Amino acid sequence: MLFLRSKSSTNVARYGLECLFRFYSYGLEKKFRPDLFKDFEKETINDYDNGQLYGLEKFWAFLKYSRKRPDINPRLSEILKKYKRLEDFRVVDETENGMTSSLAQGKFQIAPQHY
Repeated sequence: MLFLRSKSSTNVARYGLECLFRFYSYGLEKKFRPDLFKDFEKETINDYDNGQLYGLEKFWAFLKYSRKRPDINPRLSEILKKYKRLEDFRVVDETENGMTSSLAQGKFQIAPQHY
């Protein structure tokens, strides 16, 4: 039962982070605040370092669709060079039956890019 509670609380925390990333992305588009943008960058890097792509995808979408052109953290800028379109956020999940591809969910391995 402890495992179930632990896993459930992890899912709740993940859901909360995903809500935060949506807030950053859409909220900053409506009203840009430099202090919130810096938080967005920091949380995006933390999320990426923890094997998640959701925050990075939302950050990329903000940059793509926003009219704002803020200075971007150099490390985040370097990470984003690999992502030119939404499909670039596809990841490879290992399953019992082999490899499948899905959009950013869970820990990731970056799918091979063919250019």
